[in-house]
Amino acid sequence: MAGRNGKEAAKRPVGRPPLDRDKILADLESYISESDLPVLAEFCYKHNVWRQYLNEHEEFSDALKKLFTKKEACLEIGALIFLDYRTLVVG
Repeated sequence: MAGRNGKEAAKRPVGRPPLDRDKILADLESYISESDLPVLAEFCYKHNVWRQYLNEHEEFSDALKKLFTKKEACLEIGALIFLDYRTLVVG
């Protein structure tokens, strides 16, 4: 395709550059282990990656399951502690 000056226009890449999946996976595993309450939206925001991207690639599935399981456990423990404190205060 000819450019304005008659020469062929240079092809520029379109869209986001490819992401380093190994680095993202390592960062995700590190985030899960270091975070008291891991939140996927927070990880995505801090590491500039879309949630959809993680869901679309199979290599992230185990780490995502681990994140959601840890999050569920933390929230459940927190709720049980809150309920225990409520009964202590009322009683």
